[in-house]
Amino acid sequence: MTQTIEDEISLEELIKRSTYILVVKKSEPESTVEKIRIHEDTAKYPPFEKTVHHFQVIEELFVTPKDIDGKYKPGELAGKNIDVMPSKIQDKLDLHKHFYLDGWRKSPIVKTYNSTANFNEKTLVVFLNVRLEFAVENAYESLSKKKEILKIVNESSKAK
Repeated sequence: MTQTIEDEISLEELIKRSTYILVVKKSEPESTVEKIRIHEDTAKYPPFEKTVHHFQVIEELFVTPKDIDGKYKPGELAGKNIDVMPSKIQDKLDLHKHFYLDGWRKSPIVKTYNSTANFNEKTLVVFLNVRLEFAVENAYESLSKKKEILKIVNESSKAK
């Protein structure tokens, strides 16, 4: 049996790992689950389940100024609806396949953030990578932390 090993990071580290820091409101439906078949025998080899979260961007707190791979530039996301994937989704799919198809029993080390927010809140601050995946596990925070987040963003941009 594999066990996920969590490597907790600070808010400062989460901000450094984020391409997008956005204030978002959950859309309807809030999420959908996509099943990805890994084998014809779905009883023995269950499909991988990927939860996609649906948000409307209310405000951009930070967007990496560099257009890394043709995604969004600062100012382009406000008002848009976005679909956000779990962090490291491809790695999770690969691990699922190896677990069921190859018998691997690896214990992954997963970067995680200890959020003070309840993910059930309708409005959140989310931290995303360039592929619109959560930057790490639990990469969201309560709107009440917005000032603290902006302070860290401003201090880190001055240090560069």
